[in-house]
Amino acid sequence: DPEGTFAAVSAGGSHSCGLGVGGAVVCWGDDSYGQSAVPDGTFVAVFAGATETCGVRANGIVVCWGENPIRLR
Repeated sequence: DPEGTFAAVSAGGSHSCGLGVGGAVVCWGDDSYGQSAVPDGTFVAVFAGATETCGVRANGIVVCWGENPIRLR
């Protein structure tokens, strides 16, 4: 189980992610597709999907990771 205080939590197919009060994202559960392997940096929002996760950075850039991450340009 994750430790810390979360401002938000999102549940995916078989993993969950929490947005820490300081902007760090922590994911736990299944990581078969890298959906729980959070990239470095801080975020203002996080959304867990079936086998992927996306986070929004303070500058509005969306970063996704996992099986089929959305590639935004």
